[in-house]
Amino acid sequence: MPGLQKNPFKQQWWHFGTYSYIQLRSDADPLKVAAKINGFLNTYLEGMNAENKIELDIQPFGEQYLHSEFESGKPSGGRIEYIRIFSVVGTFILLIACINFMNLATARSVKRCKESRNS
Repeated sequence: MPGLQKNPFKQQWWHFGTYSYIQLRSDADPLKVAAKINGFLNTYLEGMNAENKIELDIQPFGEQYLHSEFESGKPSGGRIEYIRIFSVVGTFILLIACINFMNLATARSVKRCKESRNS
């Protein structure tokens, strides 16, 4: 355990510098597993005061990329914010393109109408 001797803070229960991954059985209930994890953790953190209460939650592996920021243990943002911003920008550009197409189509129809009157 040379890594633990170099970094004694890793032996403390409140050190959260690394991520932990668990794989649940297909029939496991994630809420019950999270409750069991917190129950296990609370047995080792009984001496802490209520202000510094630590609770762990589990998150599906597929959601970690887009929902990677948390406030009070709940996902509050992350890369999903970029998706939302670019979706709004893309919708705005599509709206401008539609308006531009309608203007060009109207201008061409007026030009064709004038050409058909002259012939």
